[in-house]
Amino acid sequence: MKHLKWWQHESEYKVSKAPTPNPSASAKKNRDLFAERRTSLYRLGFRSYEEYLASPLWKGIKAKVSVSNKGGKCKVCKNNRAVEFHHKSYDLQVMQGLDLRKILPICRECHEFFSRTQGVLK
Repeated sequence: MKHLKWWQHESEYKVSKAPTPNPSASAKKNRDLFAERRTSLYRLGFRSYEEYLASPLWKGIKAKVSVSNKGGKCKVCKNNRAVEFHHKSYDLQVMQGLDLRKILPICRECHEFFSRTQGVLK
């Protein structure tokens, strides 16, 4: 399957033009995102992201997101089966499972693509 850029998909993530690459802005966004994740994990009592992903809390959140994903397709490419989940935010509400809109069911290929290219999917 040919992967399109995230702004080329006909979905809620489409924008009018491709973003201009800015490595320093992207790096800052990633640092901020992971600082937010560390803070939320600490407030929830987890020592690591891996511990959070192994927790009953995360398993319950995944189950809720899966049930709400009608058709089971990736929210980005809309072709493949969604087998992973992508956090658009790591704020406390999201990490507690109180804001499921910021957790996307996504296929492995799209998740790897976004991890390699811009680091985060907004």
